[in-house]
Amino acid sequence: MPSHLKDFIVVEEDDGHFDSFRTAFDSLEIESRSTRVQNPAELLVLLDQPDHSGFSLFNPRLIFLGMPRDSKPMWGFLEMRKLRIDLKRIPLVVIANTEIESVEAQKLYDYGVNSLVLRPKSQADYDRLIVTMGQYWFGVVMLPSVE
Repeated sequence: MPSHLKDFIVVEEDDGHFDSFRTAFDSLEIESRSTRVQNPAELLVLLDQPDHSGFSLFNPRLIFLGMPRDSKPMWGFLEMRKLRIDLKRIPLVVIANTEIESVEAQKLYDYGVNSLVLRPKSQADYDRLIVTMGQYWFGVVMLPSVE
């Protein structure tokens, strides 16, 4: 029996930014749960071994990836994601710092990122981002079945 629960993964090394995400998820009008990992290596473990997530029927429907201070592991994950159909089926939203350049933005899309947004500046901005992403990815876009 399929679940209507939407699982989100937030890859975020900063505690304050993650707390803002969690607060925004609480305001979402769909049944959801989010889990946090701090880096791309932890993300791969979670995706490859979902039983370690602590959730029953864990099935991530969207990944938010906060650009880390050291972007080398992120690029490694994106390179691997290009090669794995199971990873490409989960939409990936990169949360960029304001200093991102257009060349780097283009490279992210070349690596298969589904959306690139600037990091919210306030809790209200996080709330708007999560509501907008929820409406877009679960109301407008037709995603592959998770059954």
